[in-house]
Amino acid sequence: MPRDPKQFFLLFLVLLAVGAAWISLFHGSPQDSADVTTPREDHPRGPAQESREDLSAPAKSETGASARVTVKAESLATTAKPAVASRHEGAPLSPEPRKKSAPPSLIPAPEAAAPAVPGEAPRALTPAPAVQAWLWFGTGLNFQSQEQSVPDLGTARFQNIQGPNWLWRGGFWLSHWGLDLTYKDTPGKMNSSDSVVITNGAYNWRHITTEALYRSSTNSDWAWRFGLQHHMVPFMDRDPVDAVIDIKSNSLTLLTVGVERFVPVSEDVRVEWQMRYQHPVASASSNASRFKVSPGVALDGSVGGVIRTGGNSRLGLFWYGQWIQYRFEHEGATSFNGDQRLFYSSMEVRYGFEF
Repeated sequence: MPRDPKQFFLLFLVLLAVGAAWISLFHGSPQDSADVTTPREDHPRGPAQESREDLSAPAKSETGASARVTVKAESLATTAKPAVASRHEGAPLSPEPRKKSAPPSLIPAPEAAAPAVPGEAPRALTPAPAVQAWLWFGTGLNFQSQEQSVPDLGTARFQNIQGPNWLWRGGFWLSHWGLDLTYKDTPGKMNSSDSVVITNGAYNWRHITTEALYRSSTNSDWAWRFGLQHHMVPFMDRDPVDAVIDIKSNSLTLLTVGVERFVPVSEDVRVEWQMRYQHPVASASSNASRFKVSPGVALDGSVGGVIRTGGNSRLGLFWYGQWIQYRFEHEGATSFNGDQRLFYSSMEVRYGFEF
């Protein structure tokens, strides 16, 4: 895993470019569905009415009357009305039943489209989600609290509020599966006190998250998340020669699994939240020391609101929190074991685009 911030950001851009390529190759537009129309059935004039009109007309001659009666008998046989035909033929007829067309409302629509609403285009039975791809940028302030076992000092505690912290996030959906990439860079600082001297107290807590997304249907508000989250976290190393605490940066890789939900408030406003459980799977020290952690408790989550500002642009306000607790074994100039607890809380303004 890269440790340099520039390498982190470069890796983030490369993964985002790969995701954009997937969208362009595999994301097709839905086909339009043809309207189904039913021809209107013409209603012929009834034979009884025609019979009355023909019989009421005076016959000018016997020849003309005979011709009219003969033609009328053929017409009645064609229209297949037993009651009228029996007057002229002398016996009831058994006509073949006429096939009727089903009303338009009962004709099944094609499987690819739902029944069309007058004045609107046909709609797909499983509509595509409102968001297929996204790109977000954010900044804000953060509060950090750290506790760690340190030789000769017991438990050292530091708290600070720093800013600005930065966020980059991008991702996409391909039907039921998706990909989400997030990079966060958060500054921090540990200051010396009367009882302890701190060297290299300024640091940056960075982490990059790569997760696969899954939803049961393309219009579901719920989604599962699972993947990896890699951290560069501060670590207090005791220098036995100068009797000071030197701030190092150790790496920690966590396996993540979580859930998220989008809650529409109106057409332009939504609330979203997510929560993840994290399990450490790898750790390393930034110097030649050996650093190993034992699984403890690791959780993170966020909640916020998003509003459409026009077109594809969005504006959001979010809270994000991270809690990591584990036991460690450190071997270096000073070898010691202990506990470390890291808490991170930030308020962020985010601006992004959704497509």
